[in-house]
Amino acid sequence: MPTPPIHLDRHTGQLHFSAGVITDTTTPAELPRLLPTATITPYDMGNGWQQYHVRLEQDAWRANLVLWLVGRYFVQWQLAFYPVDTRPRTWADWNEAAERQQAQEFHQWLSTQLGPSDGSWQFDWGEVWVGYDARSGGSSIGVRYGGPAPTPRPA
Repeated sequence: MPTPPIHLDRHTGQLHFSAGVITDTTTPAELPRLLPTATITPYDMGNGWQQYHVRLEQDAWRANLVLWLVGRYFVQWQLAFYPVDTRPRTWADWNEAAERQQAQEFHQWLSTQLGPSDGSWQFDWGEVWVGYDARSGGSSIGVRYGGPAPTPRPA
């Protein structure tokens, strides 16, 4: 897979796009300024959690980012990215082997960003992993700030 214009900083957990930077202190109000060309859709989960679905096309890449918020700050996100010329998959042409291959490519990308790992990465600022979800049929990169359990901050 060619290298996308996205960088995950191993020292801080900051997610860098050419348009802006997502951090553990980014607030929902900042998203339109940080990612001005993105489509941002908020969802209230009804249990104190909120999600923000971000779709962004830049530099010949498409990125889908889901951010989880508790209180005022994002505590977790999931990311998937593809070259813009990649045809979106439908259930009609989906297959598990291709999706698991995508997960391996995400793992290889993370290894170049964060160093080698056999599964997940642990840092003082949080944890990083690649997952394949059999229920949704998708794979993505995940980051949880603050370590293994989300640590909500006061609103």
